[in-house]
Amino acid sequence: MDAYSRRIVGWSISDRITAEIVVNALEMARWRRRPEPGTVVHADRGAPYTSWLFGHRLRQAGLLGSMGRVASSVDNALIESFWSTMQRELLDRTSWDSRTQLASAMFE
Repeated sequence: MDAYSRRIVGWSISDRITAEIVVNALEMARWRRRPEPGTVVHADRGAPYTSWLFGHRLRQAGLLGSMGRVASSVDNALIESFWSTMQRELLDRTSWDSRTQLASAMFE
């Protein structure tokens, strides 16, 4: 999520949270926003974001990684608010027959 515009600028979906899906989302965000070198990319302390692969891609792109303190309740408030809205307005209102349907609805 771009904190300035509050738009989702990069995404990827999988049945597992891996370094590859966060790197895919990062690459999409880079393609869509064309950030200047030195742009800060803030993430939580989950394994995909602390992985060598994610850090390597940030450095290759000239981006600066940022993480908040452990157990900080405001660390990712912006994206947590987004997920709460997604849950309430989309995921809780419909049942999905397949992952493909769910992914399509989320991307839409």
